[in-house]
Amino acid sequence: MKKLIFKSPDSGKIKIHLAGCGGTGSQMLTCLARMDLALRNLGGDGLQVTAFDPDTVSAANAGRQSFYSCDLGKNKAQVLADRHRLCFPGFAVEGVSEKYKSSGRYFSDHSILISCVDSRSSRREIFTIRPKNVYHLDCGNGANFGQVILGNGKDLPWPEKVLPDLIAEGPEDDTPSCSMAEALEKQDLFVNDFACRITGSILWDLFRHGGTDIRGAFYSLDPLTVNPLKI
Repeated sequence: MKKLIFKSPDSGKIKIHLAGCGGTGSQMLTCLARMDLALRNLGGDGLQVTAFDPDTVSAANAGRQSFYSCDLGKNKAQVLADRHRLCFPGFAVEGVSEKYKSSGRYFSDHSILISCVDSRSSRREIFTIRPKNVYHLDCGNGANFGQVILGNGKDLPWPEKVLPDLIAEGPEDDTPSCSMAEALEKQDLFVNDFACRITGSILWDLFRHGGTDIRGAFYSLDPLTVNPLKI
């Protein structure tokens, strides 16, 4: 079985950009904070994370995403970054109230890009400006199914080459939900959790063990199945 070898920086923190802080991205930030703490306790330098999201927290987000009533009206990326710095001392994380960008003041070279957006149009924007020298994990889901795909454009094709539907043209429903109940009609409560845990498992293999023989997975909640994508 083939294995992707992760080439980490010779020194310093592994730089990660997280695009999207909603259903999957908000939980992904907690996974990254846990990994950072674990890596530093193992003697490593840990992670440096920049989270991007232009949206503010609405009532429909509380409970289904990692937000609470006290977060209403605040920017998603910034409120999550503030909370994780408080709860995980030493975690280097910054929240940016903008869409993902690959250049400019915030955007020094990064090794990992994790995209957790909920529309094909948003993916097309991210994939267009994505640097050529990153490992890219794209997370996506429907009502009760989803997928995680890792690519780097070299050893592994980019996610959209594996699944062209990720950026396919056509109509899509990106109308914001007005309530949690309405949001749950579109997506099951735990469908984002699976994408987050699969992504976290792959990243942990890369960081802790230096490589992985799994580049992602397709999963379903009905019936409950997980089919790994082997390299």
